[in-house]
Amino acid sequence: MLDVLRDQNLLIVCAALFGFLVLDGMLLIGLVIPADALILLAGTTAGGPAEVAAVIASGVAGCVTGASAGHFLGHRYGSRLLHGRWGSRIGDDRWRQARDVLNRSGPALALSYFLPVMDSVIPVLAGTLGMPYRRFIVWVVLGGTAWVSADTIAGYAAAEIGNGYLLLIVAVVLIGASATVRLRRSRRTEDVETPETADAA
Repeated sequence: MLDVLRDQNLLIVCAALFGFLVLDGMLLIGLVIPADALILLAGTTAGGPAEVAAVIASGVAGCVTGASAGHFLGHRYGSRLLHGRWGSRIGDDRWRQARDVLNRSGPALALSYFLPVMDSVIPVLAGTLGMPYRRFIVWVVLGGTAWVSADTIAGYAAAEIGNGYLLLIVAVVLIGASATVRLRRSRRTEDVETPETADAA
């Protein structure tokens, strides 16, 4: 499988990574598929430093574009997103964690990109809370660049030293764990809602 990935055209890999990270920042799809796993996999396809740089550039561009779109959507439709069906699936704990990050400082926002799911949640919440875009995007660029670079280089290095298959397993585990947590959260929400419905009846 690793050989198949490494044979993929670099432009296709970069375009796919860019597109995913755009959607990750504006549509919260990082709740379903961890962005870290895909960045790691994209890193394994690089054939040298120049290709590593290309993957990083496309990833950072996608991260910044998605965060910008997420900030806009949060500013425009924040209350609907937070209190709507999709926002309720995220859970109060994750929204609270994202709010805490935004209330701390700019460096905390940058570092949040290394926390699970925060890359999907924070842009929308920043727009909802009215965080100035200029201040927001500076820290997104810094944090997003560090995050994408670290994961891409880790993927490339693992493939070069022969641990690419281990990396694939880690990526699959990350995706599986995310899906499991999401399924359990959905079931827990249904269990909570069912007794209330019965009482109302």
